Amino acid sequence: MFDPESAVYQNFMVMLVQKVDERRRTIDPNGTSKLYNEYYELIFKTRKGEILHIVTTKMVYKEVPFNQQGSLTFRGGHHVLMHGVLQLL
Repeated sequence: MFDPESAVYQNFMVMLVQKVDERRRTIDPNGTSKLYNEYYELIFKTRKGEILHIVTTKMVYKEVPFNQQGSLTFRGGHHVLMHGVLQLL
């Protein structure tokens, strides 16, 4: 399995297969709600059948579409670029 933390530069053709989000929401007595511990993850499948889990931001989580193939590039394990669909930084 590919380890993005050890990669200097790696490129894959992928398709988004699943989105995962976890949040803790609190509501105080006057009705104000707050979100804590927000976590967003995109799960991609490569042409070779490998599964890639990418932790991302809320904005990217919402914008990346299903059922579109694109080129996913890892740079130093911290920056990801998905060409043809959306840039993820």
